[in-house]
Amino acid sequence: MISKITLLVCMTVALPVVAQTAVDGEEAARVERVFANLPKQNSLHCTINSRKPELDFAFRFYAGYIADCPLSEFGGKEVNIVGYIRVRPVRRAPVLLGENYHMPAMSPEMLAKTNPGKLKAMIELAGGFTIGEGEYEVEALLVDSSNRICHKRWKVKAGRSREQRSVPVALPPNTAAEILFTPWDGKLASRGGLRVAILLDAAPINPFESKLRPWKRALLLDSVLYVLRQTPCYSVRLAAFNLEQQKEFFRSDTFDGSSFADLSHALRKLALGTVSYQVLQDLQGASRLIAEMADQEIAAARPSDVVIFLGPTSRFTEKPKPELLNGAKNGPRFFYFEYYPWLGHDFPDSISHLTKALHGTTYQIHSPGELGKGIQKMLADLKQE
Repeated sequence: MISKITLLVCMTVALPVVAQTAVDGEEAARVERVFANLPKQNSLHCTINSRKPELDFAFRFYAGYIADCPLSEFGGKEVNIVGYIRVRPVRRAPVLLGENYHMPAMSPEMLAKTNPGKLKAMIELAGGFTIGEGEYEVEALLVDSSNRICHKRWKVKAGRSREQRSVPVALPPNTAAEILFTPWDGKLASRGGLRVAILLDAAPINPFESKLRPWKRALLLDSVLYVLRQTPCYSVRLAAFNLEQQKEFFRSDTFDGSSFADLSHALRKLALGTVSYQVLQDLQGASRLIAEMADQEIAAARPSDVVIFLGPTSRFTEKPKPELLNGAKNGPRFFYFEYYPWLGHDFPDSISHLTKALHGTTYQIHSPGELGKGIQKMLADLKQE
C-alpha cells in the first residue's frame, strides 16, 4: 500500500496548481487501486468539508471541498500534497480529477523563533468540479510527501430551485467534469454597439471570507463573460480591483480574448490574505478607490457609453465623499450589477452608494436568471435616451 501511494506522489507532482484536471490512463488506474485499498483511519490529520452545489453564471453546478490542515502536521518542511476527487454519477462510470498543492519550507529565521510542532495556524486546500442535475457519490483523497493520507466520502444532489426552473443547465443530468473557464472569442459588434467599461470587484461571494477559491474565480469570470455575450459591445475596457487591498490589479483598455485569459491568470495570482497595515488604517481607502476609477472613466479621452460595476456585495458601506466625485453629472451612464448570494441580505454597499451619487442604477442579482433580466433592463434604459 505504501509503495503505491509513493508512486502516486512522484507521478503527480507536475499537476497544475491552479485547478483540478482530469486524470486518465495509467495514472487513473493507479489512483483507483489506492481508493480500493484505503486504510480504515486517516494518517494525515486534516478536516475535509464538502460544499453544496451552486449554479453559476455559465449555468453549471459547482461543487467541491475545502480541506483545513494544521501547519504543525508538516514540521516546517517543504510539502507537496496531491488532491484527488472521484465523482460517481448514478449508474455511470466515475470521473477522476487531480491537483497538486505545494507549500514551501519555513525559513531558517522562522524555524529559529518557532516550534513547528506547536503551530496552531491552518493551511486551506480547495478542490472543485462541475456537475449536471442528479445525485452523485463523491470522494476526496489527500496524499502528502510523507505518504500520509486523508480521505472523505459524501453524497451531493444538484437540482434547480423553483425560481431557477426556467434556467437552462449547461451540463446534461448525471454528468461530472472538471472546472473549465469558458474562453471568450473577443468578438464585438461591428455596428451599433456600445463602448463598454467593466469595473470588476474581485472579491469572495461571502464578504467575510479571505480567499478567492476556484469556483468563486469561475463565477466572476463567468459573470464577465455573460455580460459580454448579452451586451452588444463595440469596444470593451475592463479593470479589476479589490476593495480589501484598496488597489486595481488588472486593466485592459482593449479587452479581447487574450485579455480574458490574462484576467483569469491575474485572479489566480490575487493574494487576498495579504493586506498591509497602512491599508487597514485607511478607512476611506475603499470608497476613494472606486471614486477614482469612476472619475477616470468620466475623464477618459474617449469615454465609454456605459460603465458597469460588477461583483458581489461588499462589506464596505462608506459613502463616497462629494469632493471625490469630479464631474459626476457628466459622462457615461453607470450601472451596478450587485450579486447577493442570499435573499434577505440586500443592503447597500460602497459601490451602490457611488452608483447612486453618479445618478446610476443598481440591480440586485441573486441568480444567473436575474443577471440576464438586469442586462435587458439596462439595454432598454439606454435605448430610451
